[in-house]
Amino acid sequence: MAEGNANPFSPRLVASVVLGGAIAFLGFLFLMAYAPQLKMRTGEGATPMSRSAVGFYGLYRLAEMTGRPVNFGDRDHWYYDGLIIVTITPDTNPNALRDLIRARGQAENANTLYIMPKWLTMPLPDNRRWVQNIGPIQPDWTAKISDTFGHGLALGIGKAKPGARVTAYQSARMAGVNAPQSTTATFIAKGAEPVLRDSEGRTILGRIQRDADSADYILADPDLLSNMALKTPEGARNALRIIDAIRNNTDDSVAFDVALNGGSNSRNLLQLMFEPPFLALTIAVLAAALLAGLHAFNRFGPPVPEPRAIPFGKRALADNAAVLIARAGAARRMGDRYVALVRDGVASVLGASKMQGDELEIWLAKLPVAGKDFGTIAAEARSATTSEHMRAAAAALHQWKEEVTRDRR
Repeated sequence: MAEGNANPFSPRLVASVVLGGAIAFLGFLFLMAYAPQLKMRTGEGATPMSRSAVGFYGLYRLAEMTGRPVNFGDRDHWYYDGLIIVTITPDTNPNALRDLIRARGQAENANTLYIMPKWLTMPLPDNRRWVQNIGPIQPDWTAKISDTFGHGLALGIGKAKPGARVTAYQSARMAGVNAPQSTTATFIAKGAEPVLRDSEGRTILGRIQRDADSADYILADPDLLSNMALKTPEGARNALRIIDAIRNNTDDSVAFDVALNGGSNSRNLLQLMFEPPFLALTIAVLAAALLAGLHAFNRFGPPVPEPRAIPFGKRALADNAAVLIARAGAARRMGDRYVALVRDGVASVLGASKMQGDELEIWLAKLPVAGKDFGTIAAEARSATTSEHMRAAAAALHQWKEEVTRDRR
């Protein structure tokens, strides 16, 4: 028969559960910290690394394979010369976008192409790199993003007639652009100089001139450059013509920004736990927690409760009083009081309560006892100068009392 107090849990099982939970918790924190970067790299949404229909990884590969200097840019690239392509999503932080625009304004001879969002999508359950189109984004949803550019920029949305095209507007550098327009047309209603227009005269690509050598190009319809647009040779040629026309010269590099929407150099507080210099602190805390767990796991026996500071009972009360008297150094000054206590107690037992003071002590000193008489012992107690002497005298008084009262109780 098993013992009633046997532990039903195996120590190894408990240790495995605790260790597994700790690892799972750290993994959860890691995923939370790097979720934006991981999401961008899985190909979801309209980002430069997305291989979905609304993404722009195809444009990156097309520019790379045709010999154009192209790379992915972080926050440091915001101040570099050359063309930077910025893809904006419905989740883009307007404050971060404002910082990017301000940084680009400080760069010289640097154009920037901002691709505005158009479609609301969600990833397919069976393939996270593909997305399902939910519908177009209404301009009211992106009004804060449009306001970030200033100049009263406003977007609009409408329908395009079958066979509608997007062509250049008074721009010799984009004269070769002649692209088909999708059924749903998003356009710039106001606030930017037209560069590309559709068949209805609506501005599809606009320009805001920052200075003599730098300008912000705003593409209202991303279908001209997305992966879906590059499925035909005509779409690929038009995309390259737009990119080359925005570059100031053929030597300008083309950088796809990945920092605005959670890419490189966009760190949060949780990431500091897993990156230097705070990584050392994280490891130290984990090591301390591990050592504390090992100490608790290897403890021998059940926990022992701490004893009471003041135990119960008369003996404990007497012991505590003795300790207080000893710490106060008052033991040697209690001789006369203890002599009086013993004297009066013996007188009461012997029926001599009528006698008082010296008369009583003289009478007690005459009682026959073995050893010292009462007068000698009382004198030693009253003259004690140390706690040791006082304890010896008190013991002698107690022994004398026991002897004279033994047969009279």
